[in-house]
Amino acid sequence: MFLKQDKTELPLYIIAASPAQKRVLSGTGRKHFLRLKGYMQSLVRNAYHALRSCAFLRSPTKEFKAIDVLMITYIYESYTVGEDPFFGDLITRLKKSKSNLSYLIMPYVHGRFGRALAMCKNHKNVELLFSGLGFSEIVKSFYITLSRFSSDKLGCFRFVIDGIDLGDLLIESLHNDITNGTYFYNILLHESFKKKIRKRLIKEIIYPYENKSLEKMILLAVRSESPQTACVGYQHSSVTRRHTTLLFEKNESISTPLPDKIITLGEVTRNFLQENGNYPHGVLQRGSALRQSFPPSIKPFPKSSDTHIRILLPLSSSKMELLESIVFCKKVRDLYPNIKFGVRPHPEFPLALLPTEDIAWLDENGVDLSGTSLKDNIFWADICVYVSSTVAVEAMMYGLPVINLRLNDVIDPDPVLNNPFWHWQVCTPDALVELVKQWEIMSDSDIEKGMKTAREYAKEYFFQPTDKNVQQFLMGWESE
Repeated sequence: MFLKQDKTELPLYIIAASPAQKRVLSGTGRKHFLRLKGYMQSLVRNAYHALRSCAFLRSPTKEFKAIDVLMITYIYESYTVGEDPFFGDLITRLKKSKSNLSYLIMPYVHGRFGRALAMCKNHKNVELLFSGLGFSEIVKSFYITLSRFSSDKLGCFRFVIDGIDLGDLLIESLHNDITNGTYFYNILLHESFKKKIRKRLIKEIIYPYENKSLEKMILLAVRSESPQTACVGYQHSSVTRRHTTLLFEKNESISTPLPDKIITLGEVTRNFLQENGNYPHGVLQRGSALRQSFPPSIKPFPKSSDTHIRILLPLSSSKMELLESIVFCKKVRDLYPNIKFGVRPHPEFPLALLPTEDIAWLDENGVDLSGTSLKDNIFWADICVYVSSTVAVEAMMYGLPVINLRLNDVIDPDPVLNNPFWHWQVCTPDALVELVKQWEIMSDSDIEKGMKTAREYAKEYFFQPTDKNVQQFLMGWESE
């Protein structure tokens, strides 16, 4: 039923496409798929991914026949139970209310398969998603992936917005997914998970909700092989208007595989998705933030004794964000030398990516906060300036004023929603300097008021976990 759209069933190859092509594909782009060069490129690269996945052949699976909670997560190569990158200590919390909870954690590996398999030997309750994979699943997934190049079904859908047919764009995007292996692993996961779930009685599956194709493969497998199994998605991080995969057109959710329940990390994100996402009634439920820290109520700390205004600049999304932000900061410093920037780069986009002259400028005029404690960074700073980082909301938890830089993004990437008090947006260096100067002359009472208001907003954004709201992850079977 959930695969129906306008009385036409959406086949697996449509659902497996990346979010950019999640509903429709146009026949006008088929010529790109028929080119021999593209086909051979895809053949070679997907053969590599198929051979790589053979690492899972004959890999052992855990001896669990009945499971209360199966938790799916993402890792690179290693994993520590109780310190999940998405769920924190959720399993530990659930076991407090149900001491005999049977659980299995299934990570999807982004790193080297061999190292991850070796890691699993030391964990009784950890089994990789592809463990126990059979040769037949690899061959079938490889065949389905390559067959998409010449399939006549690709021309069954058109994607028209405001009279413009974007079919070619979607076909090209799907072509990229097929070539880089994304499509292959999506199909492989679908085939592999069907096999896993047939052999076990699973009451509930919990996974990080991002509305990715990979998640839809899991949901399709569950609906096919174990429809009695409940599925719960966890909206685990901040939300911005740029997260278009989390937003549906009217009636689009009818044809999109969704979990039975989506638990948000707080009230702010739940309200935003409910008001803008066209979700089915009752699916979204406010939960709690399982990975964020919750400092005790603190007195507003004074402005730093440093003669400079200390600005924390946390970066997150891309190399381009890193480069453009540093250029912006240099212009600000030229206008107002009394500012010192502390740059906290994302681990995937280190400062080493900067041009040599920008690194030299930061050494002389700022502070490199790579790999340091976020709490220490926040206490060091007077103001937090950011582009798209969730650190902005965490800074508000401590009372810092936050200023969003609007660079060249077409869609607003700001995770601070609803324009709360103690939050500003600027587009130019001059505007940022003006705000800093206004902050400098604020009275202590105004600053204290702003800090308290910011903290209240952050507490609604990141709702603190309690025994009661953590129980929302369970679907009622625990009382049986």
